[in-house]
Amino acid sequence: MKQLTIISILLAMSINAMGQKIKKEEIFVGYNQNYLSILYSPEDNGVGLLYSLKHKNVITHAGISYGNYRVYLKNHIKTYTGIGYYFFPQGHFSIMLHYNYFEKEELKPQWFNDDAMKPFTLGLCGGVSIDGTMLMIQYDIIQRVGSFSFGILIK
Repeated sequence: MKQLTIISILLAMSINAMGQKIKKEEIFVGYNQNYLSILYSPEDNGVGLLYSLKHKNVITHAGISYGNYRVYLKNHIKTYTGIGYYFFPQGHFSIMLHYNYFEKEELKPQWFNDDAMKPFTLGLCGGVSIDGTMLMIQYDIIQRVGSFSFGILIK
């Protein structure tokens, strides 16, 4: 159900971005746009920073977050690197590669997903940038967790 909800939100964001009326000359305003975002991951209560650089229709991401998976995984550090493409003037899709570091705990419940303990994972990201702000929703397809970030345009 969580996966379906995240996919639905990504689809709604892209449809909303397609519906925006933008003049053709506004599409490539500012060839280099830098965004700094605050990232939040509800699954491990992680907080971090994400830097995004937009150049023409391509966007790259780099970031880091820190959190804890309740009592079974401590000190979870996750790095984010990715590249994406603006399919719409204000909306993009990206592929993210994550590296996960954490201290393993011996006492984990039987229902705990062992995929969450893999060091390298892959994520999908959808984002919208409007009026100097950026909102992104990310979904890690291996760990099956989501996160979101909100950022502003920095010069």
